[in-house]
Amino acid sequence: MAPYTWQDGNMWGVLNDDLRVRVGLVEGTGGLWFCVDARMWDDRETMANFSHDDHNTYALEEITLTDDGCLSALHRQSTASGIDFRTGFTLRVPVAFVEPLRAALKAASGA
Repeated sequence: MAPYTWQDGNMWGVLNDDLRVRVGLVEGTGGLWFCVDARMWDDRETMANFSHDDHNTYALEEITLTDDGCLSALHRQSTASGIDFRTGFTLRVPVAFVEPLRAALKAASGA
């Protein structure tokens, strides 16, 4: 089943019955934010927001999405130049999400 995609203002989304990934543009900064809602149990439809505590905004170059569905967003923290400390998340998305998410990232970043 192909994922459902949408765009509303400065937010883009890709979802299926188990996973919803939203990407938004932060006005004035050009940074991107993510919201990840995922099904919690195999036997129930309940979804939870797993990125509600992620207050990072990401530059496009801090986001990778591989052909096999590994989405990583790792934001560099304010540390000395010799210390590359990053925070964020890594999520394995269904392969069917890859192209819609790439399109969303491109549209959101204006690239």
